[in-house]
Amino acid sequence: MRDAEEKILGKKWFYRFRLPSGRETETYIPPHIVEIHDTRLAMMFAALDPLFGGRWADVSCIDVACHEGFFALQLAAKGCRKVLGVDAREEHVRDAKLIRAAYGCRNLEFRRADVRTMEAKEFGAFDVVLMLGLVYHLENPVGALALARALTKRVCLIETQVVPNLTGLTDWGNYQAQKEMHGSFAIIDETEEIAAPESSVSGISLCPSKDGLLWVMRRLGFSRVEVLPPPEGAYEQFAAGKRIMVAGFVD
Repeated sequence: MRDAEEKILGKKWFYRFRLPSGRETETYIPPHIVEIHDTRLAMMFAALDPLFGGRWADVSCIDVACHEGFFALQLAAKGCRKVLGVDAREEHVRDAKLIRAAYGCRNLEFRRADVRTMEAKEFGAFDVVLMLGLVYHLENPVGALALARALTKRVCLIETQVVPNLTGLTDWGNYQAQKEMHGSFAIIDETEEIAAPESSVSGISLCPSKDGLLWVMRRLGFSRVEVLPPPEGAYEQFAAGKRIMVAGFVD
């Protein structure tokens, strides 16, 4: 554990980890952006503590696109029976395993898996599914949301940026046949950021509107879908409604 801490402190991280010794990691993102993780964490546990508080030892969790394992670690620290973090980038999995070694978490595991090719039957169902900061980096966000639903036994938390909504009627086949629009997805070009560790791995990203995300989640089988309220002093994108966290429940 001590050797792991020294390795961790020898590099910069995306997250600010407070290590068992009390020392903190240095981040490579500006301090005002690090605050996004504090808001995500507060919203996550505001949703999960009322559901699982007092019986975390019975809870299984999966963090899809776990990055360096920050949120998976927080769930493991709650005493969950099993926490699995998966990520498409090998360097993220390697870093997350180093973090696990520093904390000595036996209920925490990390492995490489790409949301674009993952099959739920290979992983099973989990009480808690996290999909934070992922959907708006994908060329097939609906497929990722379908995977999230298939993995979810109790509740799934989806956190994403959102774009302006589009509703109304559009011609469908001819001018006399029309269909209702239930939301929108915006095409975002991330081709120049493919090498960046927090961006799309393909360069093509479809970012949902809030209404579009909620409609898709309901159609995929979540029995109840709720937009979580941001806490006081939330990161500016949450406060402005440009980024949201949604809880999808399986009752």
